[in-house]
Amino acid sequence: MTVVIFVYSDPERQKETNYQPFSTENMFSNYWQPLAKELGLEWIPHLQFGIVLEPEHLAEVIQEIHLIRARFQEMWGAGVDDYAARRIDPIIKTLEKALRNNHYVWVG
Repeated sequence: MTVVIFVYSDPERQKETNYQPFSTENMFSNYWQPLAKELGLEWIPHLQFGIVLEPEHLAEVIQEIHLIRARFQEMWGAGVDDYAARRIDPIIKTLEKALRNNHYVWVG
């Protein structure tokens, strides 16, 4: 299974504007979730099981993803660069664009 992002231009989630893979289920369970708990994050723990993020929450989620990325960097050093470039950085860009456009996001 995979955790993915769907971006919608409307609150009823009828008009999909973007799709972005987020993480494999295994990676999210074994790395993202424990780090979210360790860092005391509010939003990251909910992303694995499906949640609608309203535009006003996206900045907080983006900040939490930056914290996870920084923690990965501390843990793995340069070894995280490929994973970050393939997965984390595109997620951040997708969420930043959704925030700029006042779009809704479903993650799960």
